[in-house]
Amino acid sequence: MIVILSILLILILASIIISCVFYHFILNPKSAKKLNKMDKDKSKEKEAKKEDVIAFQQLLQGNAKEIYLEGYKKDKIHAYWLENEEQKEKGKSDTWIIAIHGYNNQATTFGDFAMKFYRQGYSLLVPDLRGCGKNECSYIGMGWHDRKDILLWIEEIKKRRPNASIILYGVSMGAATVMMTSGEEVPVSVKAYITDCGYTSVWEEFSYKMKSLFHLPPFPFLYLTSAITKLKDGYSFQEASSLKQLEKCDRPILLIHGSEDDFVPFIMQEKLYQAVKSEKEKLVIQGAKHAKSHEVEPERYWGEVFNFIELHK
Repeated sequence: MIVILSILLILILASIIISCVFYHFILNPKSAKKLNKMDKDKSKEKEAKKEDVIAFQQLLQGNAKEIYLEGYKKDKIHAYWLENEEQKEKGKSDTWIIAIHGYNNQATTFGDFAMKFYRQGYSLLVPDLRGCGKNECSYIGMGWHDRKDILLWIEEIKKRRPNASIILYGVSMGAATVMMTSGEEVPVSVKAYITDCGYTSVWEEFSYKMKSLFHLPPFPFLYLTSAITKLKDGYSFQEASSLKQLEKCDRPILLIHGSEDDFVPFIMQEKLYQAVKSEKEKLVIQGAKHAKSHEVEPERYWGEVFNFIELHK
């Protein structure tokens, strides 16, 4: 009996230790960089992408204002404010894109996406999500607490530019942030949502990653990791659901996904699409891996995105 109890105690302690390690691996900003590297596409970046990243960083240094607000959890949140003065005569400067980066990245590295909007004539607010960039939060929010911060950024645009039309656009975790925000009560100035390769829920995404990367089952490890996250950061993986939030979405939404995505599985797109009750469109880019749809078919991708914005702004 003592031997059995000892074995059980060892298994329980081992499960807790593994879950704590997994928590730090996925939600601690410093450790989470390793997860990005494990799944990073090994192909060389296209020159156009490099140019856009460099151009965006130069733009931030010369044209952007940096804004800090008190965030959802009373910590400082940060974003870059880029008003497109040169395009006012085209009637687009009152259209604001809140451009939201992906998992464990930051606003300054989002140039290959953000520059497309700026060159098209739109104004930009590019925030750092929780635990990223100059955001003072100590953990990664996976979009769930970030949605509350995005509501604050929406209000900030409204306060500074009362006539603005606002479109939310996000990639990967940024896409999940957009979808999670879509289920909240937003002002009429928010016109539409665009998401690229977002996940159905934090639970389903981490279940998939735990199996594909570490060959571990959800029970007991993910349950324990979720409990640790609830205790330390104030949210559980089960409640952080894009699907449930999309059921409450009442604005038009465009859902984009690459057919070869093996970071956020492509199958999630259809689940998300079916959850939406409001006006909706989906775009599938054949052969595209995670967050690479804009590279595989750039003309089609950006054509659909800009057409969607012009239709709903």
